[in-house]
Order: sequence, then structure tokens, then C-alpha cells
Amino acid sequence: MDLRAGLHYDSNMRVTLKTIAEKAGVSVSTVSLALRNDPRIKAQTRDEIRKLAQELGYTPNPLLSSLASRQFRKSETFEGLGIAYFTCLPNITNPAKQNYPYVTAYMNGAAPRAQELGYRLEHVELSTQKSLPALGRTLYQRGFAGILLGPVRDAKEEFDFPWELFCVVACGGVEPHLARRFHWVKTDFFGITRQAYQRAWRAGRRNIVVVLAEQTGEIEETDLRFGAIASIGKRLHPDQAPRVFTYKQTLTKEQSVTMREEFVDYVRKHKPDAVIGYGPEFYYALIQNGFKIPEDLVFISLHIRPNDKWYDPLSGYLINQMKIGRAAIDQIDSQIHYGIRGPVEEPRTITLMPDWLERETFRVS
Repeated sequence: MDLRAGLHYDSNMRVTLKTIAEKAGVSVSTVSLALRNDPRIKAQTRDEIRKLAQELGYTPNPLLSSLASRQFRKSETFEGLGIAYFTCLPNITNPAKQNYPYVTAYMNGAAPRAQELGYRLEHVELSTQKSLPALGRTLYQRGFAGILLGPVRDAKEEFDFPWELFCVVACGGVEPHLARRFHWVKTDFFGITRQAYQRAWRAGRRNIVVVLAEQTGEIEETDLRFGAIASIGKRLHPDQAPRVFTYKQTLTKEQSVTMREEFVDYVRKHKPDAVIGYGPEFYYALIQNGFKIPEDLVFISLHIRPNDKWYDPLSGYLINQMKIGRAAIDQIDSQIHYGIRGPVEEPRTITLMPDWLERETFRVS
């Protein structure tokens, strides 16, 4: 049976469940169950009703969606609406082949939260998709309501996907030109850098060196870190510009060796009593060149990875991707309740401060 046969609709009228039911020749309750992917409705009928709803331009009433969602979560037969986690990275759900643990961590935080709220979360690797518009139609017909937008590096401006069908939230390290179209949950890079500088200052350190990468492309993180250093430096010591050692993000093995040598020379020249850096390579470069930490100078890391022994000695900020993943699911859940789909007119950036870890390289107590 083709539910769309003889379809005529006045675009000035609001599309309701009753509208769809009349066009499809089924009951309102059948339409409601089908749009929520309820298994009590045959799969073919669910697909046909969703296609019809899409063609009619149906969007749920926000208040009714919220109330109905709570009721359906209590149902023993409710399978859960789908949320797709978009990345351009392979194998993030395969423990034996995980080359991007930070991306996996976002999903490890998002998946249990999605399940708690009654959704199912699936990873979709965009680089394997032949047609993004076709992917969008398939996800919609399968009952997916949300998109968790993860790392999609090198995404083109004309990202050809039917965003208007889904509630979308950007999560973590997403290309800014794409993420800014939606609500975005991410680490508070500005806050981390500013707070690290303040911690060193309050501990009596007055000659602070900050190590920052000069990243290429539209990388918002770099701008936020530089902005934080400029603002806090102007307030704490207005007559002296902050000391910043910069290096290029992408280096060959030989260039990395040269960069670390230049960093050590910079420290010897300026004799800082505190270094604020991104990763552990700068800490180990100092140790290998005879510096004693924290006796000669303290070291604060701006990005400690969880469950990585390379970072074990470092005091600094533990980037909690799982916490960000959970918060992103909460945001999607809110948008599903209120029917907020596609790019938003006034996108918000929701920033989360990571956890502070006090270890060997810097202790206040």
C-alpha cells in the first residue's frame, strides 16, 4: 500500500498526527507509534508513515513531544529513538583497533547516558558513505531523531546532509565552521589556560612560560588559548607581555627533535619558575636536560589524557571526554523534547571545565 497516493496538502496548515493519519488511512495512535519506531507497528508501515510525515513537513509539538517521550520511556516495548554519532574515523567501537582513544571516550560517555534516557546510540563513519543525503533519509526512516556530531576533520563547507530532519549537537573537536551551526558542547580551553596561569601566579611564580601550538586551519582552540594568556597576563603584569614559546602542530620526527631542543634553549635563556604546556614531551625534554621538577621549576599540563602512563607524573587538567559526551546527549534530549531540528538561529557553546589533578610536577599543598 502506498500511503502517499493522492497526496494533496495546504502548506499554510500545521501538520499534525491527525493530518498524517487521514492521509495514510490509519489511526492517530498508529502514526504516533510509527514515528517513535515502536515495534508494535510493522516495519514497512513505520517506514511509509515516516516518509509521508517527512513529505508533509511534519514537526512535533514541543510540549506534546516532551510529555509523550516520558510516557514511551516507561513502556516495556519501547526500543528507543536513534541517535547517530558522526565521525570520519574508523574502528572507534573496536577495542582491538582503537587509534583514536579520545574520540572513543566521547562515545563511551554518550552511549550509557543515551541508554539511560531511552535512546540507542550508533557510530556512523562518514568517510565510508557514498551519499550523505541518502544516509540522512535512511537514518530518518530507521527512526533516528538526533545527530551527535563528532570529529569530522576536513569537512567541506557544503556538507550535503539533511540536517533539518534531526536534532543536532556538536561534541568536542569538530571543525568550527560546521560546529557553529549547532549547539556545541566542548572543553573550556579558554578557562583551562587562564586558570592554569592563575594557579602558578597564586603559588608565587612570577616568570611563567606558556607553550602553545600554532595550529593550521580554522582551529578555535588555539585562538582561545592565546586569548586567555593575553587577558590574564595583561591583568596580572600589565607592564610585561607573557612569555609564550610557540611551535608548529604538525612536525616530522626530525623537526620534533629540533623543536624540543629550541624549547630547552628558550627555558635556559629566560629561566622561568613555571612552565605551562600541552603535553608531556616538554616535561620529559626538561628532565632529560638536567632540570629538576618541581625544584627548579613547576610544570602544569593543559591536556592530560586519562589512562595514559606517559602523563602520570604531570599535574594539570584531565580532559574528560566522557563527561562531554554525556552532556551532549542531555542537550540532544532537550532538543528532541522541544522539536529543535537542524541548524539553529542562535547556537550556544556549552563549555565544561576538566578536572584538576595535583601530582608530582606542581603541588600547592
